[in-house]
Amino acid sequence: MDLTFCFAKYTVNVVSTAAFGLESGAFEQEKSMFEKMAENLQFNMRLKNILKFITILLAPRVAIFLRLRLFDLEAYTFFSKTIKNRNFFTLMFGSKCWAIEV
Repeated sequence: MDLTFCFAKYTVNVVSTAAFGLESGAFEQEKSMFEKMAENLQFNMRLKNILKFITILLAPRVAIFLRLRLFDLEAYTFFSKTIKNRNFFTLMFGSKCWAIEV
């Protein structure tokens, strides 16, 4: 088994658990949904992407008009919904309910 492959799976597992409170299933599946979406969010250093980035940074109104995106819409939607569906306290403290007594 390739060590790079193992470390990539471990990283996906740690990030999904720590940042999103999800079980990624990275080791159980060939390629989990979390892994697929994370790959789609990676920024490639192609000329097209660099020009998009510069346009978004320097001329945001033009970028909005042209509907430029740096990231895949499907992956962006997946992570946005994942974050919105998770309660902050659930992420920080698990399923335990913490009460503050005054």
